Amino acid sequence: KIAQLSDETLKKLNEFLPPHWSKANPIDIIGDADEEKYRKTIEICLDDKNIDGLLIICVPQVVADPKVLADKIIDISKKAVKPILVAFPGEESVYHARQILNRNNIPAYSTPEEAVESYMYLYHYSRNLELLFETPEELNIKTSTIYQEKLKNTIKKALKEKREILTESEAKEFVEMYGIKTTKPEIAKSENEAVKIADKFGYPVVMKIYSPQITHKSDVGGVAINLQCKETVKQEYKDMIKRVKGKKPEAKIIGVTIQKMIESKGVELIVGSKKDPVFGSAILFGMGGIYTELFKDKAIGFPPLNQVLVQRIIEKTKAYKLLRGFRDFPPVNMHRVEETLISFSQMIIDNPEIKEIDINPLIATRDELIAVDARIILDSKPWEKPHLIISAYPSKYIKKVKLKDGAEVVLRPIKPEDEHMWQEMFNSFSEETVRFRFFRIIKETPHEMRTRYCNIDYDREIGIVAEINEKGKRRLLGVTRIIINPGESDKAEFALVVSDKWHRLGLGSEFIDYTIEVARDKNLKKIYGIVLKDNTPMISLCKEKNFKITSGDPGEYNIEYDLKK
Repeated sequence: KIAQLSDETLKKLNEFLPPHWSKANPIDIIGDADEEKYRKTIEICLDDKNIDGLLIICVPQVVADPKVLADKIIDISKKAVKPILVAFPGEESVYHARQILNRNNIPAYSTPEEAVESYMYLYHYSRNLELLFETPEELNIKTSTIYQEKLKNTIKKALKEKREILTESEAKEFVEMYGIKTTKPEIAKSENEAVKIADKFGYPVVMKIYSPQITHKSDVGGVAINLQCKETVKQEYKDMIKRVKGKKPEAKIIGVTIQKMIESKGVELIVGSKKDPVFGSAILFGMGGIYTELFKDKAIGFPPLNQVLVQRIIEKTKAYKLLRGFRDFPPVNMHRVEETLISFSQMIIDNPEIKEIDINPLIATRDELIAVDARIILDSKPWEKPHLIISAYPSKYIKKVKLKDGAEVVLRPIKPEDEHMWQEMFNSFSEETVRFRFFRIIKETPHEMRTRYCNIDYDREIGIVAEINEKGKRRLLGVTRIIINPGESDKAEFALVVSDKWHRLGLGSEFIDYTIEVARDKNLKKIYGIVLKDNTPMISLCKEKNFKITSGDPGEYNIEYDLKK
């Protein structure tokens, strides 16, 4: 966005610019500005904390020589830490000035539009880097195994009946199982049944056509909202059946569904997913309801999603401003929106049979989110390749073990949300433990380093942490890591570390056993590593586990384990 000039900047500019300068951003320093006025203005703007980057537009004038001005910009840039871009509109008179700037690593363009486009590339690149190193908040998203089995049975039943489209009730049951609240429609096969259900819900109600062959109900006149009384419900039942039969005569119409109408003022959203032949399942988010096609407001992401990724998806949409509160729209519970998208992502991860899914509209209010309609289309044939382009959290590697003192510990893959616990674990290491693991003394672990160890690509690397819950406080006790280096698809480097307090309790042994188990599951043939010669506990453990140990570089042993035996 356009930066707001600080009061200090305005004061300094007023001291030497003409009285009729723009006094705002964009800064128009008027046509009689010479090279010196340009220099002063540039330096003052670069000192403004509100300004992150500077675009200088230099229209050819008699007063300011383009080459001299280019030299001054170069001098300023040598001390500047903020990006400077220059637009020199024109041809012959400014051509050499652009060349001078470009040779000195200052991007210079023929038009302001080109400069702005380049700046946006810089911005998005910077934001993407920030995203890589941002630590997500841990949200408690869980789905019961019993629920998952029930949903799998629903899928099997539909495919057995040669139905690719789940009924609205089945689709909403899916959504509900993942913690997303829905309106609960009931089926009516006659006008009297429709009235009875509407009376039970209370008016107004919504009526929708119920047919396995009709997915887009609105297209065939199969949706009626705001039905205020039993007479209206009775009449609409007759009219809807007739209307839909006229537009879709081949469809088998079972009846209608009746549900309570949501009247609270909220933001209508759409959350959906569709399988792409190349990228697998992608997730869509944006404005929903009647605004879906009107504004075409959407952002795309790929599962698995975490809190940071969800935030970025939401921020890319026009709906974001409404969600934060705008005019008649009160701010919604953003935490709940984030949880809903992460739950939706988990639904896609858990159910590769889903070809398409739409929750539209998903109404977001100050207090809750509720799915008014849901549609799920299944793959009639098994997907021939993984349905996710990014590997999901490998929950199959979660297991419980007991240490020698009886403490129950969970071994599980590390995740980005573990960064703070990882730091606490590192702080508990003695200097010797740090040296044994990292081969040098490390006093501080910057955020970038912590992210590198916690936010990993599960296709190339697995970090297994040991977690304990002590009186409600979760702690990491150690970590073992398998790293598959490029060009080494059949073998992996491994390393492990255990916090000093938990030495001699069998955790190192559990780590090595589980490292071997996970490596075999990943079809590796060998794991290898390096151990310092004075790390006698690790050397003893490797001998006990039948590792091959050979001398390496001075002060080091090479260790290797054949996974084929």
